[in-house]
Amino acid sequence: MPTESTAAEYEAWRESRWEEIAGPQGKAGVVQLATISGSNQTVEGVPGHWNTNGSGGLAFTAAGADGVSLDGRPVDGTVALEVGSELKFPGERSGIISGGGGTHGLVVRAPAAAPLAGLREIAVYPVDPDYIVEAEYRRTPGRVVEVGRLTDPPSRQILPAPADLVFDLKGERYSLTVIESLPGQLLVVFTDATSGSETPEIGRWVVLPSAEEGTVRVDFNRVVLPLHAFSPAFPCPLAPEGNHLPVPVRAGERTPVYNASNGANDS
Repeated sequence: MPTESTAAEYEAWRESRWEEIAGPQGKAGVVQLATISGSNQTVEGVPGHWNTNGSGGLAFTAAGADGVSLDGRPVDGTVALEVGSELKFPGERSGIISGGGGTHGLVVRAPAAAPLAGLREIAVYPVDPDYIVEAEYRRTPGRVVEVGRLTDPPSRQILPAPADLVFDLKGERYSLTVIESLPGQLLVVFTDATSGSETPEIGRWVVLPSAEEGTVRVDFNRVVLPLHAFSPAFPCPLAPEGNHLPVPVRAGERTPVYNASNGANDS
């Protein structure tokens, strides 16, 4: 059994994870992600036009009839946007600007989005200290792998694979490929014997801190579900070839649980 301090830390982690997914800025409320990198660009389902400029700025143009506001003021013409600017769109949707340097991101959220509105909890397995392992982080400089992306239609992408994670679990030795899905984001995307039955078929994630060659502590009790499990807007990576554990990993997040009226998986 976990110690009292470990149990408290685990519950604090679960609370922060729930806030990340279902809080006021929760990712389950994201309905669209778009990249803005051109001039006179439109985004499907969103009013107005977008323009980047040579200095890396971003401008947005809309008519008053489009019903868009910025910082509480209606937009009727062209306004300059910064990273963190929030636009309000009709239908209680909002858009947050990210990125910079000539390429910006637009994250569109809707508080009434079906996944967010119906999400009741994130089911987890009981905490099991046997799933806390000391793993060897073996760097593989310059290596890349091809992985699938959960886009519509599905796509594939070449990603850096800077290391292998080698560890013993339940008396057997395993090796999983670490990928850098976004700059600075180290992930181990894996499937196991629970995938497609007790847990999503698309696998789960071990999120790693920045690591150098050596030993890293891996707590599978903090394995998380891909963001795609909460919103199809996220083009999450699938597990690289070989990242399958032939044993059930009954630790960490298991599945989203929705209200029965939501019509989603309630297992």
